[in-house]
Amino acid sequence: MVLNFKDRIQAWFQDPVFLTVLIVAVALILILILKLISIKMKKGKNKRGFTIIKLLESIGKYLIIIISVFSIFSIWGVDVT
Repeated sequence: MVLNFKDRIQAWFQDPVFLTVLIVAVALILILILKLISIKMKKGKNKRGFTIIKLLESIGKYLIIIISVFSIFSIWGVDVT
């Protein structure tokens, strides 16, 4: 059976391994962007501002990780509700 290009792409996007790698890659890119933004904002000498930026960076990082883990569980068929 010969599959056309559209069917091959649909088969890739239904594969849990491919989707897991895709979610991990997107999560790593988002964490990198978050880190770059926080580095850019830490240029000031205000200690309170530095603490708030670090706190927001940590919250964002853990939020991205939790959403990624739940998404991966959902792809593999684990009930996350």
